[in-house]
Amino acid sequence: MNLCPFCSFHQSRIVAGSEIAIALKDAFPVTEGHTLVVPRRHVMNIYELSAEDQAEMWALVGKVREVLLLQIAVDGDNIGVNDGWAAGQTVEHAHIHIIPRRKGDVPDPRGGIRNIISNKARYWDPPSSFGKMVRLRWWSYREQRYRAPRGCRHGGCLWRTRSGRCAATASSISA
Repeated sequence: MNLCPFCSFHQSRIVAGSEIAIALKDAFPVTEGHTLVVPRRHVMNIYELSAEDQAEMWALVGKVREVLLLQIAVDGDNIGVNDGWAAGQTVEHAHIHIIPRRKGDVPDPRGGIRNIISNKARYWDPPSSFGKMVRLRWWSYREQRYRAPRGCRHGGCLWRTRSGRCAATASSISA
């Protein structure tokens, strides 16, 4: 008898499928429409699959996402993989979550999947150890190009000191 919930399941849970993977309604949905894309072959993580099989799984994720957008009122989605026990994987069979999101389903959705480690999620708030900081406008959506802040040596900071130095690389930070 197979105890894996993704190797033996009720056929009514199937949403879509391909030769390599199937899409199932989540048995414990976070939101309406929460769906899992699961490889037909029992593997612990998606990296045990060939690159072609992984590509087919992600193609099925895209198809399921499109169907969800058309069938139910969805404003966005979270798509993710819990890879290993430390990452929260509780079923030892690879799967990709598609979690439909709606405006107002949580008070503040900013950060999305970053909230899995709650004290790291709010990157838009300055770290208390940085002292007085000013928020950078580091991405110009209008121009669609990256803008590295003045003094930033690694090209990816969001905060700088009032003197204009990159907070992550500044040697001295004013309090």
